[in-house]
Amino acid sequence: MIAVLCTLVPSAPAQTEAPPPISVKPLNENVYWVQGGAGANAGFIVGTNGVIVIDAKMTPESGKEMLAEIAKITPKPVTHVILTHSDMDHVNGLAGFPKGLTIIAQENCRKEMEESENGPSRQFAAPRDYLPTQTVAKNESITIDGVHLRLLYFGPAHTSGDLIIYLPDQRIVFTGDILTLQFPYPLVHLEKNGSSGGWIANMKGITALNADAFVPGHGDVQTKDSLQKKLADTQERRTQIKKLVAQGKSLDDAKIALGESIVPIQDDGYHPPTFTEVVYKETSSKLPFDPHDLTGVWKVHQRVAFSLSNDPPPMTPWAQAKYDAAKPGLSHRGRPLGNDPIMICDPMGYPRILFWNGYPLEVIRTPNRFIMFFDWFYTYRTIWTDGRKFPDDLEPRWYGNSLGHWEGDTFVVESSGFDERSWLDADGHPHSDEMRLEERYHRVDHDTIELTMTLTDPKAYTKPWVSEKKTLDWEPTELREDVCVPSVEAKYKDLIRDPAGGATSDKEK
Repeated sequence: MIAVLCTLVPSAPAQTEAPPPISVKPLNENVYWVQGGAGANAGFIVGTNGVIVIDAKMTPESGKEMLAEIAKITPKPVTHVILTHSDMDHVNGLAGFPKGLTIIAQENCRKEMEESENGPSRQFAAPRDYLPTQTVAKNESITIDGVHLRLLYFGPAHTSGDLIIYLPDQRIVFTGDILTLQFPYPLVHLEKNGSSGGWIANMKGITALNADAFVPGHGDVQTKDSLQKKLADTQERRTQIKKLVAQGKSLDDAKIALGESIVPIQDDGYHPPTFTEVVYKETSSKLPFDPHDLTGVWKVHQRVAFSLSNDPPPMTPWAQAKYDAAKPGLSHRGRPLGNDPIMICDPMGYPRILFWNGYPLEVIRTPNRFIMFFDWFYTYRTIWTDGRKFPDDLEPRWYGNSLGHWEGDTFVVESSGFDERSWLDADGHPHSDEMRLEERYHRVDHDTIELTMTLTDPKAYTKPWVSEKKTLDWEPTELREDVCVPSVEAKYKDLIRDPAGGATSDKEK
């Protein structure tokens, strides 16, 4: 078991080495593909009077660098951008492009770009001023500036909005991340409603095209033979995983059977699920389930915000003063010398711990209570189901006092008596000891629990704070020991956090 220091969760991805310079390579007389810079592969086509760009890199700087490389080849202006999908390494470079362009994408891609503003990584959201101006629902044949293109949508694969760009006259295909070469098997974003079966359907559609060159989202240009081998290998691996699920194997057992390593959760940023994890979850979600059984290991869906919602109600003057005094060290309001209570190993409190950074929790049921056991801080919360009432002299607790009952297939939890020293989220939203919380859990399939929450605290907020619908995903794994160790935290503060904020340690005074 590992004791993990609580302050090591970053509020943004760690800095990496500078990206390699952009490299432009011709595919034929007027079609080019682009490697290097920050982000994924891109491409462009020189038309009669202008340039059509395919994907836009990840940062404004790399977007501008790509435009500079295009200018070395032709003086014609960029007039159109076609997006293969919504991932930030393909769209966020749009912020470096001139405004007023025609931006084309599959309709679900536009929806995902819009939703990125409210996700957990909203500081890396798609640029609002560059949302697609033209969307594609299904397959379309279009001609732009003398260039004949087919925009193909075979359904969700890598994401729900993957668009394949096919140039039939040049026999060239831009696949986006339906084809990536940094992993042995496809990368499927379940959080964007991608699908492993959809990936297979997409790849069958791509390999059926009359083309010779296939530009992947990541990696070098491929041939049809290499795509057909990847398709065959993926189909075989998917069949193996589904058989292991049918045999009742756990996810870890399935990985071992397939010769894959079991990698522990890391705290250094986002790690997409492996193909085995994706297929396992897709298959297990169809297993039979009891709607009154909430036991197991669960994790709040990664695409929800790390709070009740991104639209909190107005605060009272009392709460506003506490919020203004908060100095978060783990959010977009972050400061190196934050005063977040968890920085000194105070309990995280509830409901913050429920949706903190995607860490799992385990639900255990006994005859008279449910127990939520949390991976982060390695702590638990009790929900009594024996019909008791709240006492008049309720003792404040970090994780509240909770009573639960069933209303049909919905488990309703009423909580009160919260210790007001905790924060509701990493931004420092406060609450008082008058806070009451209602949670409604509804299991909709084997792998999914839907949750809505209503927080009422008249001392802190002028009206109830109602969450959007949250999703808890079943995690076929075990919890690890993840605790905050005061002695280790103090050492981290002295060696790293204080120097980063310009503070002087006691030894230097």
